[in-house]
Amino acid sequence: MADENNNNEFIDLHIHTGYSDGAHGRPEDVAMRARKMGFKAIAITEHDHFESYPYSYKACKEAGVNLIPGVEITTNNPKRAISYHVLAYLFDPNNEKLIRFLRDAQEVFQHNLRQTLIGLKAMGYPVAWTELEDATREKYSYLEEPELHKPDIYVLSEHMVRKGYAPSTPIADQIRREALKLAHNVLNYAQQQDVFDAVKGAGGLLILAHPQGYIQEHFASEHLLRELVAEGLDGVEIFTPKHPSDRRNFYLQLIERVGCIGTGGSDCHDSRPGIPVCTLGRAQVPARLVRGLLTRHRLKYGPKSSGN
Repeated sequence: MADENNNNEFIDLHIHTGYSDGAHGRPEDVAMRARKMGFKAIAITEHDHFESYPYSYKACKEAGVNLIPGVEITTNNPKRAISYHVLAYLFDPNNEKLIRFLRDAQEVFQHNLRQTLIGLKAMGYPVAWTELEDATREKYSYLEEPELHKPDIYVLSEHMVRKGYAPSTPIADQIRREALKLAHNVLNYAQQQDVFDAVKGAGGLLILAHPQGYIQEHFASEHLLRELVAEGLDGVEIFTPKHPSDRRNFYLQLIERVGCIGTGGSDCHDSRPGIPVCTLGRAQVPARLVRGLLTRHRLKYGPKSSGN
């Protein structure tokens, strides 16, 4: 583990690989970049699944980088009519209930994607599910286990451009969003309480991901953050490229008043070799924040070991 008191050492607790929708690169790429950048600890937080953890663990072990178990979960809060992301850390990576919960979450995404295809067909843009499977398999063939990357909305938008349905992926994104509105059987994301219960049942911590990025109007409220902490939230992701320095300072003061912890990460989505801009490490998260994460975990669950 990094020297938590060394201000020149950094960690990154929010990273994606090609096993996440919309992301690229292998766990090996992430681990080697993290090693070259001097990181002693990282968390690979794939979107709504944990199936690829063995490959991330193997890559980090071979690179000599400590891997903190993590996952980013899309969460629906019907009480407040919002959806947001939470980052779960330090849970038991072998907890079957959490693994099944995340598999169910993936099923929701796959179901809604199929509903999008129904809407696209009604709009005159037919795309077969087998086409999407083939496009996904081809795009992620570089992964050790490409079948773990299921068809997703990003692959769909790229495929629509190739079929001539849209001149660009942003236009394709707009079309597929309209197509989903035509569907009559759209499922909601996992409910907040179910997410919190599943993560806590596996001995994990819950962190609100990059609030400034997409839900500032809801989560700039101290009262609301206190409510979320009372419901089980453990902290807020503060050190992120999406937070300018003034917002970072705002959240640092806020968590001190509320009594929760702060974390951070780059939210890196592309770690392939040769990519000119990789966000890995851009957030410059102080290594000392690991201490707060581990301390919170010990206070919540006792002195049992965490991590790998």
